[in-house]
Amino acid sequence: MRRTRRELARQEFVVAMTNPKALLLFAAFLPQFLDRAAGAVPLQLITLGIAYVTVEFLAAMVYAGLGGVLTSFDVTARTLRLLDRATGVTMVALAGWLAFARE
Repeated sequence: MRRTRRELARQEFVVAMTNPKALLLFAAFLPQFLDRAAGAVPLQLITLGIAYVTVEFLAAMVYAGLGGVLTSFDVTARTLRLLDRATGVTMVALAGWLAFARE
């Protein structure tokens, strides 16, 4: 089933708004950057929130654009398996590196 751009944008918005990472960011991370002495704390939080949503939107557009470009390639199941394996090996290697990091 092919969906319209409006449906895809709505889905991205719902996913972004219900993302626990975003909720945690707004509740715990962004308040650290507010200047309480300057006043207008809600305005500062809204400004930081708009900046976050803008960056999130731009990242989604980049992903969508790259996805559109990648659909033009004829990717076989074998290629996908190799990509999955390479990604898995990379993740395991990074986990091992982190496990033995001293600092």
